[in-house]
Amino acid sequence: MDELFENYFMVLFPILWIAISFVLSRASGWHKLGEKYSRIDFVSGERWRFRSARLRHSVSYNNCVIFISNREGLGISVFFLFRFGHPPLFIPWTDISISNETRFFRKAIRFTVDREFPIPIMVHKNLGDKILTAAGRNPPKEAS
Repeated sequence: MDELFENYFMVLFPILWIAISFVLSRASGWHKLGEKYSRIDFVSGERWRFRSARLRHSVSYNNCVIFISNREGLGISVFFLFRFGHPPLFIPWTDISISNETRFFRKAIRFTVDREFPIPIMVHKNLGDKILTAAGRNPPKEAS
């Protein structure tokens, strides 16, 4: 019986992993961003690995996101184990609106992509400020 469970587990676990990754990419809007901003080439710029972000419908990507910032735009990808349904992205700054946000007493920077179907990418304020500084942009002013 244990051998039967192990055999099913070895087949079902990868299928479940891929299915969950696919569903998260749809719910978060990552797949929608991938239709327009998918990239296959290397993006140069300052890089932050194993960071967290929250996208549409509060789908959180904890400690698995890689951000790259340069003067042209923002590169985003996920750790390779979560890559199914999550193509690497490069979004020009001209397609991003930036604002401050406070959620549950935590300060964040909200990068909103695509004006027709807005998809938010929220990061901790500290990281957001670093991303913007590396791009030569000023962080948004805090409301007083």
